[in-house]
Amino acid sequence: MASPPSIAIRPLRQSSADRDTLHEIWTKVFQEEPSVRWLYHTPTATDNNNSTITDNQDNVPVKLKQQYTSHLYLNPSLHIFFAYDTTTGEIVGMSAWEAPSQSLYSSDLRRRLSWLERLEAWYASFCDGISDYYFTHLFPYLLPLHSTQTSTLLQHKQYLHNKKTRWANIQSSFRTQHIDAVDTQKGYWTLAYLGVLPSHSRRGIGQQLLQWGLERADEEGKSVYISASVQGVGLYRKVGAEVVSERVCMEGEEIGGWVETWMCRGSEGRKVV
Repeated sequence: MASPPSIAIRPLRQSSADRDTLHEIWTKVFQEEPSVRWLYHTPTATDNNNSTITDNQDNVPVKLKQQYTSHLYLNPSLHIFFAYDTTTGEIVGMSAWEAPSQSLYSSDLRRRLSWLERLEAWYASFCDGISDYYFTHLFPYLLPLHSTQTSTLLQHKQYLHNKKTRWANIQSSFRTQHIDAVDTQKGYWTLAYLGVLPSHSRRGIGQQLLQWGLERADEEGKSVYISASVQGVGLYRKVGAEVVSERVCMEGEEIGGWVETWMCRGSEGRKVV
């Protein structure tokens, strides 16, 4: 019988290869997560001849996912790690830790970006701002000026944009209502993502990916907050996290109705409620 593969953890490197790797593993690991399925799902579009416009259904969500993983790559406050098979080199999982906001200007808590990457990050943020303004204020007035097919694609982009805004509001509401005042004052770490390929699940890889962030939080005496899937709750309980809030998200909507669980691992053994 072949022995199980040896798994090691390494940080993301600032390189085009790791940028592509991040997009690939994020897509593989999280594409079936309920929040991701809901966020990037669009109803099938048709034109005036009742022909399906497949460009919207297939390409727009894919492009948006590529943009999103680029944002992750260019965000210096995110510490991203890959789990890989030491024999084959295959990337089998990832985690992303968000540094405390109070410490974002501390050089040891920020990934170093090249000046070109910093410029790209600024441009991406600028484009996001323009997009937000367009879909919030100008879209209804400019839509009639476009062709039918372009209008349909823009309507679906607005549909996805509105979903992103709604999901961001839910996350913001959680932070406002459930993050402890002590943690708000002194800062906290956030486990933004943790996922392992289904083919490599139940092998302790998730716990390996947790190690860096938990050790860093303990060293600094800070809490860790986690948005957990149903499958992940058990793992996070093992490392001392407790449930602070549960919510049924987008109930009654297509692909909605999943339970999102927010958890906290209190600093210095402090209990959370």
